Amino acid sequence: MFTSALTSRWRRTGRAQPADQRHGARAVCAVAAPGHALTTASLVAAAAAAVLALAVPAGASSGATQISPEQAGYTATGAAMPAHWWQAEGNAKDSVGTDNGRLVGAGFGPGVLGPDQAFSFAGGGQRVVFNKSGGNPGRGDFTLAFAIKTTATVMPVGVWEKRIACNTDGTPFWEFSMVGPPQLAGAITFGYGTPPAANPNATSTTRINDGAWHEVAATRHGRTVKLYIDGTLEATATSAATLNLSNTSPMRAGVSTCDGIDGTHPFTGELDELMIFRTAFTQPQIQALGS
Repeated sequence: MFTSALTSRWRRTGRAQPADQRHGARAVCAVAAPGHALTTASLVAAAAAAVLALAVPAGASSGATQISPEQAGYTATGAAMPAHWWQAEGNAKDSVGTDNGRLVGAGFGPGVLGPDQAFSFAGGGQRVVFNKSGGNPGRGDFTLAFAIKTTATVMPVGVWEKRIACNTDGTPFWEFSMVGPPQLAGAITFGYGTPPAANPNATSTTRINDGAWHEVAATRHGRTVKLYIDGTLEATATSAATLNLSNTSPMRAGVSTCDGIDGTHPFTGELDELMIFRTAFTQPQIQALGS
C-alpha cells in the first residue's frame, strides 16, 4: 500500500521542507495551512520538489529553494512537469494539459490520499474517455503513472490503454491490464507494440488485487520499458526497435478494446492520480513521485 516515508510537505509559503530519505519513498504528501485549500499548482510543485530533493547533495539544504511548477520544468536532475494529470477530484479534467476526459457510467470514490477522490468503476463498460492525442508518445521517452485499488478476481482485466482494435489491425498501442493464469493472477502488465506482431510485455511479480492502494508506473527509455509497483522495479522489456506508439484512438481507463473479444473483462475498483510525463523517470524519481 502507499506509504509516505519520503514526503515533501508544501506549506502556504511554497517552500519544500527537507525530505526524510531514510526509508525510501512511495508517495507525495501535500498539506495546506489552516484556512488555505490545496491547489493544483501546489500539488504539482510538491511532486516536483520531492523529485528534486533526491538530487540534493548530502549536507546541502533542500528547504531554502522555492520551486514553482514553471521553475521545476525539465532540469539537469531529470525532474519533469507532467504533460497530463488527471486528479479525479469530482471531474475528469486534465490539471496541467488540455486532454479533459469524460465519464461514461463511472463515478467517484475515496482517493489514494484519503480525503480526496478517485475514479470508481463497477464494471459493465464503465469508463473514462480522453482525447486522441494526449496519450500519444510517438517514439519518445515517457513515464505513465497512476494509483490503483481493486479486489478483482476474474482475469484478465483492462485498466488503462490507448489502442484501436484488439490484437488484429497492425496499429500501435500501449496498455495496462491485470493478468490471469498461467501468469500470476492479479499481477499487472504493461504491453505495447503493433499486433499481430509479437509485442513486448513487462509483467509484475506482485499481485495488486488485495484491496490496498498501489502505485504503478511504466517508463520507456529508447527501446527499454520498465514496470514499477510501489517504487520497486518488477519487470523490464526490450523491443527490437524504438516503437512508435501513437495512434488515432481515444485513450480510455476502466475498459479495454479487447473486452468480450479475447476474454478480457472491464475493470472494477478505483484509479487515481493518472499522470503522463514526456521523460523516463529513474527508480528514485519514481519512488519520490508516488502516483
